[in-house]
Amino acid sequence: TSFVEELLPQQVRLEKIMLGLRRSAGIAFKDMCEDLTNEEQEQLKQRVAWLIEHKFVQKNDDMLVLTPAALALENEIVLKLSL
Repeated sequence: TSFVEELLPQQVRLEKIMLGLRRSAGIAFKDMCEDLTNEEQEQLKQRVAWLIEHKFVQKNDDMLVLTPAALALENEIVLKLSL
């Protein structure tokens, strides 16, 4: 017996962000913006700026990486980045 789960586009984005943030290299901001409207991209930029300001993520070139202090809060950060 096999089970196939159909994910909605928002769920796919959330999974991509979650998996990307778990990588030591992080996730490219442009990859997080795929399929978002201009307004949604602006909202995401504001959320990322807040996370950077509060030292939950850092930006290395175009990659967003969790800070060591934020590792325990990964799920909350992923939810903050979901639209």
